[in-house]
Amino acid sequence: MELCNKSTIYSLRNEIPQRHVGQYFQVVHFNDAYYLYYNSENRIKLVISKSLDFLDVWPSVVVNEAPGGSFCIIEDDGKLYMLCGAHVSNKEPDEISIPDLVWPDEEKKILDWKVKRNDRKNGLYLLSSTDGIKWEEEHDLPVMHKHISSDSCKLGSVGFDTSPNLIKHNDEFYFYGRLNPSLDERRMYVCKSKDLVSWSNPEQIKVINEGDNLLKKNFYMPVVFKRHGFFYMFSPYFECCGTPNRECENGKTLLLKSTDGISWEILESCLPHEGKYQHRVNDILFKDDQAHLFFRENFWECHQDLVYYNIKESEIL
Repeated sequence: MELCNKSTIYSLRNEIPQRHVGQYFQVVHFNDAYYLYYNSENRIKLVISKSLDFLDVWPSVVVNEAPGGSFCIIEDDGKLYMLCGAHVSNKEPDEISIPDLVWPDEEKKILDWKVKRNDRKNGLYLLSSTDGIKWEEEHDLPVMHKHISSDSCKLGSVGFDTSPNLIKHNDEFYFYGRLNPSLDERRMYVCKSKDLVSWSNPEQIKVINEGDNLLKKNFYMPVVFKRHGFFYMFSPYFECCGTPNRECENGKTLLLKSTDGISWEILESCLPHEGKYQHRVNDILFKDDQAHLFFRENFWECHQDLVYYNIKESEIL
């Protein structure tokens, strides 16, 4: 799989230096323009351009309470919808105990999801916008929270850390998020909904041809899309020893394919690197027979660039 013609679309040099600024971003083609959303200091910022060049555009804050910076946006019937929030402890009375599968000897608590919070720290809230700039909550309570489980997802494993993903297939929305089943192990789950409010229980996705070594396989931050009747996914990937040594190797970006959005096959990989992180794939847009694949580069630095590579659609399908 050949990535070519790298282009820088935006620089984070004007942000307060902090490694997680811009870690999650999404590019939406809406109202005949391109809308680049990214996280900064627990807020969602926006820059708008008629092209994919945002370098000389000054950002505006469109969502003030976005704890952790994770969000995902989808367009449906001419309107934008965003899932935004986190589910964490705020060290308040009457928080709910939940198993800590990453650090089992530690006590873990989360906020009650059955009350509205303006800081959006007790689950994912559903927001909507007709112009991509002004956002309003669609529901008083979180529409998703962490106190859920299923046969394939243990209680305490469902997370909203790192960037989730939303797509629509037929009449259902598919939400892809991160599982934290053990130390240095990241997997993914999918929930389904007809209305973005009521969601099915999480189901862990399966990767049918992952390696058979004893290292823990890490798939996360999915970029899922539909083409010609199939599901495709780009995902960051690395392997870990799963011990307190926390040794990691085989970092890369994977391309996977699925017929149902649940069982996946690895097709190819690109951008190999040492250790856990270097490139973070965030989004994809198609134009004619080309795809623009968006990355945040140089994860360990403070002032990264947001870039895209071109890739022929025929190399993906």
